[in-house]
Amino acid sequence: MQNLAALYREAGPLGIRTCRIHPNDFVTLLSAVQSIPGVNANLMNFLYAFFKSPYESDAVDARQDAYLCYEWHLGDRKCYGLSLAYIMQSLGVSISQPEWRHTMLRIKRDNDELEVHNAFDGPSLIEQRDWIECQQPPSLRQSALLPTLKSINLRDDHGKDKLTAFCKRIVQSPYVLGVINSLPFNSHERKFIHDVHSDGRVEIVLPWTDQGLGIVIQTTGQNMRETEAIAEILKTTYCQL
Repeated sequence: MQNLAALYREAGPLGIRTCRIHPNDFVTLLSAVQSIPGVNANLMNFLYAFFKSPYESDAVDARQDAYLCYEWHLGDRKCYGLSLAYIMQSLGVSISQPEWRHTMLRIKRDNDELEVHNAFDGPSLIEQRDWIECQQPPSLRQSALLPTLKSINLRDDHGKDKLTAFCKRIVQSPYVLGVINSLPFNSHERKFIHDVHSDGRVEIVLPWTDQGLGIVIQTTGQNMRETEAIAEILKTTYCQL
């Protein structure tokens, strides 16, 4: 229980406040804890706060077939929780038995062997901090600049008028700081997002133009994950295809 409480303390700052557990397993856990000499109400309240029954959601429903189409096993036992942890790109929480004290547990999906992230105390969760943070949606900064104050720098190439019109639209995005320059023509490019850089730069090509006109914009992205997320937002909002 001390290990579980330590895990819970480390989980909060990572945005993890709930562990999903089958109701039958929760009853078993409660019974085991109640048998501990000197157990108090605070410990019981902690268990009720941390452990919740599974629930249906769009995210779970979308992956339901991934569970139903296979047989999932840990050793010779069926494993429901660990299989969902793998499918949902989450991690399992284990307690008590020494054989569970590993940050990676091997399960089988039919005949395929897979690894599932697992935590069993505070240090085991801290060890996986980078992986956990990568599973969470990035927190995207927005620019405080008014669109009219964002710089637009373009070369005097053919098609500058079309690019200028598009730039005036895209600087309306709160995730765009300005337009750095034009791109060389990419007449064969059919993708809106031409390239993404970890320093927040996004290269965009307008594939609906004959020449493949393009620009380099500076976004508020501070790393590759943030910039890729912003690029997807810009594609959804401004791509005309």
